[in-house]
Order: sequence, then structure tokens, then C-alpha cells
Amino acid sequence: VNGSTQATDVGDGGTTGFVNVAVGSNPSVGEIAGTGTSLNDYEASISCDNTANSNNSGPLSVGSLNAGDQVSCTITNKRKPQVSVTKLLSPTADPGRFDLQVNGQTRKEDAGNGGTTGFVSVDPGQVSVGELAGASTSLDDYDAQVTCGPKGTASAGATSFAFPVGYGDQVACTITNTRKTGT
Repeated sequence: VNGSTQATDVGDGGTTGFVNVAVGSNPSVGEIAGTGTSLNDYEASISCDNTANSNNSGPLSVGSLNAGDQVSCTITNKRKPQVSVTKLLSPTADPGRFDLQVNGQTRKEDAGNGGTTGFVSVDPGQVSVGELAGASTSLDDYDAQVTCGPKGTASAGATSFAFPVGYGDQVACTITNTRKTGT
């Protein structure tokens, strides 16, 4: 409230309780990230019972207040979907390197066996994962398989896969590259 933290590390249902502010003031409400939290992982909105609203985490001006006024505001956070891509190689000691992508953006360069993007926040809707050849690697030397947990598996040989995600989804994808045998 007014740029001053009134409650720390608040979870679902947490509250500041009513906070006294000066009569005639134009107080603001908002939030900052608590311990271990990034606001970039959420879509936030603020709704106050005096019709002040915002589609972000604040600060939001609640308007001029008179003596005796009480305004309640609710900050709602919806967790954005998260996707990770992990590289597996067969054989595991294969020297191939791959650039792992989420929505066409490289999130991990030159990943070897076990390399990962870690979980990346994405917008709800259609998301794609894939790979490009990294340093001194040719995709033609491998058979690829993309698997994304309950969202499905790409066709054999595909190096990318697209699927829908919604708020709160956390999808771990694996791209397995098996070295083709030589002749």
C-alpha cells in the first residue's frame, strides 16, 4: 500500500488487512515478488470494490478516499504455462551438440546429453519446441524423436513439436537423437 510492504511472502488468500491511509489521499496498491518468486511467471490483475482495476501487478491508484471509506482490492495471479526441453543422446557419449528451442527462440546452445533449457514461462495457447544443429553437428547424422509428456509425441524423425498449453501447465519435453549407423 502506497509503495510500502504490508505483508511479506503472501500465498493464496493472504491479506494485508485494512491499512489506514490519510483522508483525501489517493493511495495505491500493488505487489512485488516474494521469496523465490518471479512476477514474470504470472499474469496479474488487480480489482478493487470501488471499480479501480488494472491488468498488471501495480501500482494501481484506488482513487481519493474520504473519512470512513474502506476499499478492498484483490490481486489475482495466474501462473503462466512452463515448458522445458531436455536433450538425450544415444549413445550417451555421442559428441553431437544441439540448440534447444522454445517457440523458435534458442534457450540452450550446444546442449549435449542431459542438457536442458530448464522450465521457461510461455503465454497460454500454442507452443512449439524444437532443435537446431549446434557446433560441428549435422541433424542428418541422427534419427530424432520429440516427446512432451501428456501432450504427445511428434512423428518419427521430426525435430520440432507443437501443442497447446494453459495456465498452470508444466510440460517437460525430451528430444532424443540416436546416431545413425555408418556404412
